Amino acid sequence: MLVNLIILLLQLTAILNLISILQYKLIKYFKDRPKCILSLFSSYRDLKKFQGKDKKHSN
Repeated sequence: MLVNLIILLLQLTAILNLISILQYKLIKYFKDRPKCILSLFSSYRDLKKFQGKDKKHSN
């Protein structure tokens, strides 16, 4: 029972380490490409506007 608990804890810490590494890589990736993020946000806003227009037309 105790061994299973220890193994579970080790697995959890491994998963948390992976998540932190991925977060670091993502942050580094986005720091290198700020224009990419801005274009993503602007296209998302345009999509929202487009969806809003669609709703108006359907009424």
